[in-house]
Amino acid sequence: FLEYRNNHLTFIVRDYGKGIKNTSKIFDRYYKEDSIKGGFGIGLNIVKNICTKNSIDIICNSKEQEGTTFTYTFLNT
Repeated sequence: FLEYRNNHLTFIVRDYGKGIKNTSKIFDRYYKEDSIKGGFGIGLNIVKNICTKNSIDIICNSKEQEGTTFTYTFLNT
């Protein structure tokens, strides 16, 4: 959902899945939390680079077995 808080536009995405064990590494290029699943481990690194170039703050909060929330704050609004 979208909301306006503290004079900035904020976009929040949440799921109720298994959660992420180690959120400190998820934006690292080629990092994959689960090697069994497909992918190359570059998706969130690309997202982070786009956010950095466009002055968008990205925060990930996650709890195992409860889900994950990504919060994107557009700083130039």
